[in-house]
Amino acid sequence: MREPTGRIVNDKIRECGIVALVDLSGDRIWFYPRGRLPPSVAKYLNLQNGYPARLLRDFIVSLGRGIY
Repeated sequence: MREPTGRIVNDKIRECGIVALVDLSGDRIWFYPRGRLPPSVAKYLNLQNGYPARLLRDFIVSLGRGIY
């Protein structure tokens, strides 16, 4: 199994029709459309004490800052 990266986590969420947004300070993640995050994706984001969610947050903040 491939080690997850922020890009892989983002792609997995987008495959479900969900878009993740993060403020540039990385304090909060929002998912749109609101209230539509599938339970399986929420469970995935909480694996290993939220490791995939942190990868996602860092990836999106980097995108917003023009690093990727």
